[in-house]
Amino acid sequence: MAVVTLFPSPRILNPPLFLPPLKQITVNTPLHSTPLHSTPPFQFIAVALLHMEQQHIADQNPTAVNNEIQANNEESQETKRKQEEHPLPLMALNHVSRVCKNVKDSVHFYTKVLGFVLIERPQSFDFEGAWLFNYGVGIHLMQSEEDDDSVGVRGSDKDHLDPMDNHISFQCEDMEAMEERLKELGVKYMRRTLEEEEKGETIEQLFFNDPDGFMIEICNCENLKLVPAGSSGKIRLPAGRHNPPLELNDEK
Repeated sequence: MAVVTLFPSPRILNPPLFLPPLKQITVNTPLHSTPLHSTPPFQFIAVALLHMEQQHIADQNPTAVNNEIQANNEESQETKRKQEEHPLPLMALNHVSRVCKNVKDSVHFYTKVLGFVLIERPQSFDFEGAWLFNYGVGIHLMQSEEDDDSVGVRGSDKDHLDPMDNHISFQCEDMEAMEERLKELGVKYMRRTLEEEEKGETIEQLFFNDPDGFMIEICNCENLKLVPAGSSGKIRLPAGRHNPPLELNDEK
């Protein structure tokens, strides 16, 4: 609570408020977030005048003021609710792009090792490449214009495997079957097991490279519980897996 002596003048506010030449008012609501002793006099007086005018309006028509406050609160809550429900109009990961040294070799790898399906791509593209799709995500391959071993993330060292490197990861429901497939196809891989003793969770991971040294992970990470860690947003899980329109071969 503060008692404020007001000296209304056109030099203080423009347009001026028509107040008595001298008046003392008691302000019950906070005037400013800054302590009174550090508030500039001009700003303090202006804020006090504004509070007095609002209080005068409220005394004249309290019902209208309360209705306006309630409407503003409801509008603010509705806006917040919509933002929480739909923060962004995003649906799912659409595709991952890879620049490769040889498109045909990469297509063979992704179709034989990972079971992707070669699909048509826009005819307007004027560069060599290929589109593949499966498991709700696409892989877009683009032919490199370079003719040496600079293509890829590790240059000529295509066999290097480090789980700390950049990679894409695929969810797997049968890790043993996937490991057997890698063995049959002669793909060099690394297997790692992570134990979360406190939570009683076990994560199995397989790491291997594509023909250009881009690392791929296969894991059973659905065993991990999704727990937000300080983010203001909410995790959105689609009700059904999003897929583009599908044209089956027998429909052509």
